[in-house]
Amino acid sequence: MKKILNHHIINNSMRKSIKHTDKQISELAKKESSPGNPEFCQQLVQQALELVRQSADRPQTASRTYIRYVTAVIAAALLAVYPVKAATDYVTTRLAGMSEKEKDDLRTMVYKDEMSGTREEREAIRYSRDFTGREQKQYEIIQDQYESGIFPKGAVTICGNLSDADKDMVCYIPKDRYLYLPDRTLTDEELLQITDFYHKTDYSLYTGDTTTDYKKEMDQKADNAAPEKGSLSRDRAASAASACMKAMYGLSTNGMSRKITLDKKKDYLVTFVSDSAVYTVGIQADNGRFLHISMEQEGFVFYQDNLQAGQNKIRRQGKKAKTIAKQLAGPDAVITDSCASYKVNENGQIPHGSILYLFELEDGDRIRMSFSLAEDTLWGASLEPGGAGHKDTNVRPGETRIFLNTD
Repeated sequence: MKKILNHHIINNSMRKSIKHTDKQISELAKKESSPGNPEFCQQLVQQALELVRQSADRPQTASRTYIRYVTAVIAAALLAVYPVKAATDYVTTRLAGMSEKEKDDLRTMVYKDEMSGTREEREAIRYSRDFTGREQKQYEIIQDQYESGIFPKGAVTICGNLSDADKDMVCYIPKDRYLYLPDRTLTDEELLQITDFYHKTDYSLYTGDTTTDYKKEMDQKADNAAPEKGSLSRDRAASAASACMKAMYGLSTNGMSRKITLDKKKDYLVTFVSDSAVYTVGIQADNGRFLHISMEQEGFVFYQDNLQAGQNKIRRQGKKAKTIAKQLAGPDAVITDSCASYKVNENGQIPHGSILYLFELEDGDRIRMSFSLAEDTLWGASLEPGGAGHKDTNVRPGETRIFLNTD
């Protein structure tokens, strides 16, 4: 009789404690800002188990029974807060929670800050470098985590110019449609931020009729934008851009389709489209000076990991690059220094298969030209105002930065 009585007394005590634990779990669950987030769910389980551990003063004969009961309570409480769904879409819930201001800021970033090129070109995002093999594998894992409701704690930083960016963090430069990746292995948080940035940008651009109208309006503004008084005519800007195409790629623009727009600074952007590639040339509106030139071609390998290149080959290519730089800079420009900048790892390989040729000008500016080892091609160049004398020494552990004189 005593044994039965003790059993009933323990059960009454357990019921009280279980009810108290259930209440505490429910209170914890109410603090969640994103219902259904599995990361928070894991935290809740840990906190609930801590409540169990706090009950260590219970009679030994009841501890196993108590834990079995309270485990069931935890499961019931969690199921009440997180109903099981056949296919819970955490991403849709996250995107639907974006404010109109956040969406409008992203639309403006893509369509207003940079009004050049076609819609497809403006919505495309270029990377400063390719993912390494390790990063690509981890990125695929991160995609699954993101779709399962694991979201970044921060966001991709937006910068006006690359010169303003912190070289050790991921940042997006709207005017160049350029996602800068630091020269080191990306963290899981950074890969989540990149994933989140893509999802939010796409969602903002492709949801609702207002977005479509907004894009049409921005396209019309770009096409109708007028240059400042005293600027070059569009025909002269196109002629200057064609000369740059001939100098850089040896191509005639005859027969290519052409579009001329203005960027945020009211300089000309001339786009040429051939059967196989798209070329963009920036021309300064007040004097016709070269600003930048680049190409986009399907299948073109801009970067490739761990390629070999001897210094003789790099110097030979540097002489060719200098000839092009002289033509791009104009007849009155004077090149005062020429060098190739690249990194080598412990095996003597060039980590990303890319060489930068740097040409300092007498006026303090610099022309920067990119060379792909994989394609054996000079694919882009830009004018860097005030860039003469600047040296980027950022490297990963085990790498060395080389500045090779090419004169």
